[in-house]
Amino acid sequence: MIKKTNKLKITKIFSFCSIIIYFIYFVLFQAGLIKDYSLFFSGNLNRIGEFNWAGDLLSVIYSFDFIFSEERLLQLRVPEHWIYNNPYTHSPFNNEIQAIWSQPPLNIIFFVGSAHLANIIGINFSVVFIIYILCILIFFYKSFRAVLKKDLYLLFILFSFPFLFLLERGNIFSGIGGIFIYLLIRNFIIKDKLDTLDLLFFIIACSVRPNYLVFGLLFLFKKDLKSSIFKFVTVASSFIGINYIFLRVSSKLYPGYKFDAFLIMLKEHNVSEIRFGLWNSSLHSFIHNLFYSFQDFFEIFLPQQLTSGIEKLIIGEGLNNGILIVYIALLLFAFFKLQKGQIDKISFVVIAACVTTLSTSPYFSYHLIIFIFLFLLINDLEISRNITFLQLALIALILLPKLNSTLPLLNIYTLVNVICLNLLLFISIFSKKRIH
Repeated sequence: MIKKTNKLKITKIFSFCSIIIYFIYFVLFQAGLIKDYSLFFSGNLNRIGEFNWAGDLLSVIYSFDFIFSEERLLQLRVPEHWIYNNPYTHSPFNNEIQAIWSQPPLNIIFFVGSAHLANIIGINFSVVFIIYILCILIFFYKSFRAVLKKDLYLLFILFSFPFLFLLERGNIFSGIGGIFIYLLIRNFIIKDKLDTLDLLFFIIACSVRPNYLVFGLLFLFKKDLKSSIFKFVTVASSFIGINYIFLRVSSKLYPGYKFDAFLIMLKEHNVSEIRFGLWNSSLHSFIHNLFYSFQDFFEIFLPQQLTSGIEKLIIGEGLNNGILIVYIALLLFAFFKLQKGQIDKISFVVIAACVTTLSTSPYFSYHLIIFIFLFLLINDLEISRNITFLQLALIALILLPKLNSTLPLLNIYTLVNVICLNLLLFISIFSKKRIH
C-alpha cells in the first residue's frame, strides 16, 4: 500500500533536485562554462542581448499595426526590436501569409482582444501579461490551496519548469488549454457523467490547442454503440459549430485572416524545422535529434545511400504520421480496457496526456503544464496500488528542469522526457484497476 509518506518523499526529492539544478545551471551559465547548452529561452546564445520576456504574447499583440501606431508603441515602452523588426509582421515561410495566421480562430480573438486591452490600459506594454498571470495564480490558489496545506512541497510542483517556461515565453494559451483540460479531467474522475459545462471546457481547450481532441474519448465512456455514435456526433458538431462562430468573429477582428490561410500555415508547420525545436518532448523530435547527434558515426559505418535514406525518412512527414497512428492505436486499446473496467480513469487520462505529447511535434515545455495538474490529481487521490508511486515519480522527472542543446549535441531535455513519457504510458496501460 502506498503511504502518504512515500508521496511526500517524491515532492521533497523533487523540490531539492529543482533547487540544485537551477543553482548549478545559473552558476555555470554566469561563468560561461555551458556555452552549448541552455535552460530557458533567454539563455539561448542566439537570443542574448534581446528582450524576449513573454514574447509569445507581447511580441504578437504589438505587431498589430491596425491597432497601434509607432508613436503609441513608443509611449508604451515596447522594445524597439518588436517595433521595427517584429517577427510577426512578415511570413516565416516566404509566402504572403503572416506568422500570426498559424493560430486557430479563438487565439486570434484573444490576441486582438489583448491588444485592445493593452491599448486601453496604456501604462506599460507588459501590464496585460501581468494581469493574465495574476488570473492564473488566482485559479491556482482557489483550486489547490487545500492540497498545498497538506504538503507545502507541492508548491515546487505547481511552479515547476513548465510553468516557469510559460512565464518566460508568455505562452498564455498553454495555460488556458491546460486549465480547461484539467477541469474536464477532474470532473471525469469525480463524476459519473460529464455534462454540458464539461463539453464547454473541452471545446475551449481544443479551440486553443487542437491536440487535446484526443480527450473527446472521455465523453464516450460507459456508452453503448448507439449512445457513443450519438454522443460523438453531438460533441463533434458542437466543436465545429462553435469554432465556425470563432472563425467568423476572428475574420472580422483581424483583417485578412481566413481559414484557408490557417490551413496553409498548418501545412507549412508540418514540414518545417520548427517540428524539431528545443524544449520539445515529442518522439519525432527525439528521433531527429538522436540521428543528427550520431550522424558522423552513421556516415563512417553505414553506406552513404542508407544514411541519406534514413535522413530523408526522419525529416519527412511519413514518420510523424506513423508515430501518430501507433500512439492513437495504443490510446484506443487503453480506452477499450477502460470500458472493460481493467484500468481506472486516472490511468486513462495519463495515457491520453502521454499520447498527445509524444505524437505532437513540436510539443514545447509550457504545454507540459497538464502534467502538473495530473501530478496534483494523482497525489490527492486515496489509492492503494504501487503504480501510483511510479506514475508520480515519472511525472516528477518530466517536470524537472533539464538542459537543452542545438544539433549536433544530444538534447538532454528531449531524451529524458521521451523515455519517461513512454514508460509512464506503458505502465499506465498495463496497470490494473485500483481500489479507491
